Amino acid sequence: MRTLRSVGSGYAYSHYVILGLKNGLSQEQVKELDNYQTSPVYDELQRLVIEYAEELTVRCRVSDGLFWKLQQRLKPKDLIDLTACIGLWSGMGRIINVFRPMPEPEPLAALEWSWKE
Repeated sequence: MRTLRSVGSGYAYSHYVILGLKNGLSQEQVKELDNYQTSPVYDELQRLVIEYAEELTVRCRVSDGLFWKLQQRLKPKDLIDLTACIGLWSGMGRIINVFRPMPEPEPLAALEWSWKE
């Protein structure tokens, strides 16, 4: 979800919020995504993963320190899978943005929060 927010794809983000909620994210975690670094609703590993997604999406690379921290906590296969997913959704969000679809109200209606352009 952070990847889609980072590329400004409100349409894709609105759909993936619903998937995130169905797969264990809380509404508080969705609401606090922009404050992930300090919010108590995220644990240390979640913060690192979100930071990794943001750095990789925005800068197209990550700092050595962040990569090292994730290497200490994730199996190599999991880190590869995470990196591949971030790359995939970063690209997909950018492709979707070309067509400028508006976020659909139905997915967002399930939340007490809405997309901010």
